[in-house]
Amino acid sequence: MLRFPFPEAPNPGQLIDVAPHVRWLRMPLPFALNHINLWVLDDGDALTLIDTGVDTPITRELWRGLFAGQLAGKPVKRLICTHFHPDHMGLAAWLYEEFSIPVHMTAKELAAASIWHGSSSLDIANALTTFFVRGGFDPAIAQGFVGQRQKFPKLVSGIPEGVIMIDPSAPISAAQGQWRIIIGEGHAP
Repeated sequence: MLRFPFPEAPNPGQLIDVAPHVRWLRMPLPFALNHINLWVLDDGDALTLIDTGVDTPITRELWRGLFAGQLAGKPVKRLICTHFHPDHMGLAAWLYEEFSIPVHMTAKELAAASIWHGSSSLDIANALTTFFVRGGFDPAIAQGFVGQRQKFPKLVSGIPEGVIMIDPSAPISAAQGQWRIIIGEGHAP
């Protein structure tokens, strides 16, 4: 039986304190997995955002509401995108442009985002299909998965300019502590 540490999840655009200097935030998603969990780390003098949600008008309005409400009065010093999937970095370029928030990602994740966002090349689709088939996927399933790639640019506000590269070997200071970077390589690069 699953036990949850909090009786209720936050409503979309609402922050809940889950630990000292760590706040939980949910944003809606327009598909079967109907939400994404995001995090706000309070560094004392500024905030660090972890991930963004997808680029939809609803999510943009929820962010605007947060910056006018619960996040008002404290600067955001950075946005860390954990990986390139649209629910994690979908609004990175918009947050950078709208609120001047520096975006931090690993080089591999930025490269993957750039490829998925900027290229509709048949060569890339064929290479991805071949890759998945070699990994054991049925060819029809692999082609269907690669076809999902076409949705990526619709859920991402763009690739942010001036991304600051995260060094996976160096800890990040946030929420009044040191956070070690762990690269999983499986769910994303």
